[in-house]
Amino acid sequence: MPLPVERQVGARVAGNRIIVIGDSVMASTSQRYGGEMCATLQPLGWQTEVDAETGRFIDFGDQVLDKRLSAGWDVGVIMLGNNYGDNQDVYRQYLDDMVVRLSPAPVVLLTVSEFKPSRTQVNAVVFEMAAKYANVVVVDWAAVTAADPTLTGDDGLHLTDAGRAALAGQVALALGPAPVQPGDCLSSTFRDDSAGNDKVTVAPKKTTTTVAGTATT
Repeated sequence: MPLPVERQVGARVAGNRIIVIGDSVMASTSQRYGGEMCATLQPLGWQTEVDAETGRFIDFGDQVLDKRLSAGWDVGVIMLGNNYGDNQDVYRQYLDDMVVRLSPAPVVLLTVSEFKPSRTQVNAVVFEMAAKYANVVVVDWAAVTAADPTLTGDDGLHLTDAGRAALAGQVALALGPAPVQPGDCLSSTFRDDSAGNDKVTVAPKKTTTTVAGTATT
């Protein structure tokens, strides 16, 4: 269900520039793979840059903002935590820092599929951010994928074709129409997928193995 218009992000901003930050789950919707994120958001008027790479942990968000924050953004979208170092305090510190750096712009945070029990710790922090900051909106991707297993492969994480479309659609429901036109697909600054398995952007038929015993996406 879409948010009421007055609660959608588009009703809270004056511009239409949006930066999307993530790991391989989000990267699979970027222009170099499925292209669903921009294809879904552009018709709504959003100028969208997807900066997402495989195998990235929560600190990747700071790397992106170090390089791209000065470009000026009306909205931030973050999905990091599929790769998790099992330290909730560290995760919380990094995510809080990213929200603060993007503020006062609205920040859309996505929960992650709970394909491992520890990912409940990630999602708990995401909801903490929404309780702490009025400009944070949560898209509960964990609930979406739990309700529809066809959106992910057998690993419960990486997206099928339907999953990529659904992820972009969930972000679009939170954003609503941009306040100005036109929309556009902006070039991605971060496109290096060498940190992870080069096939992890596609939902595997069998459970994937971890990379170096840590990164799964």
